[in-house]
Amino acid sequence: MKLEQKPTVKQEQTIKPKLNINQLIKQLAVHEAECTLRYQRIEELLEDHKSAIKKFDIKVWGLAVLIIAQASILTMIAQKVL
Repeated sequence: MKLEQKPTVKQEQTIKPKLNINQLIKQLAVHEAECTLRYQRIEELLEDHKSAIKKFDIKVWGLAVLIIAQASILTMIAQKVL
């Protein structure tokens, strides 16, 4: 089993790019446009679900308060019994 060798500096310098600079710029522009659309859609979806997220947040905080209150009440009851 032969291990692959990392290219040396001299070998790296001989590697020719597959794209020229103009092709790379065009592909980057297309990529940026696609990403812009994707992030706009994500922002729209988050805005659509904003009220549901807020309601969920209120419910979670309500549950946290109930759990702490229950623990406090049970502690007081246990102290009176003992």
